[in-house]
Amino acid sequence: MNLHVIAAGVAALALAAALPAAGAEAPERWYDASRVESGAKVYASNCAVCHGARGEATPDWRRRESDGSFPPPPLNGTAHTWHHPFGILARQIKFGAPGGGGKMPIFQGKLTDEEIINVIAWFQSLWPDDVYTQWWAIQQRSMQQ
Repeated sequence: MNLHVIAAGVAALALAAALPAAGAEAPERWYDASRVESGAKVYASNCAVCHGARGEATPDWRRRESDGSFPPPPLNGTAHTWHHPFGILARQIKFGAPGGGGKMPIFQGKLTDEEIINVIAWFQSLWPDDVYTQWWAIQQRSMQQ
């Protein structure tokens, strides 16, 4: 088995420990204000340059660029980010975009696991309640597999 895949799995388990257990009722939100505040600072320093100051990203994020890659998607709940469970979000941040479909850089060694958790908390805080509730259902299914 690829060492990168094993490391990604271990990292995802460590990061997912911040969430309530599988089968838990949908919480108001899984994070608290201190995570969001910390995540906002990390996001502003590392993510805003590509994803926009408020997670709005590129208007035409679904249109391939001249090199065949996709521009950074919005993280504010208006794109596909909420379709991914926590582990996938964390792996994307830590290890970059899989398959070369985008230009997401690798943040392993630059951001700690705690900073990654807090960044996710920050952008999820932008999501409307209905989007968050749909994400929570996806998250619960991923934890039961």
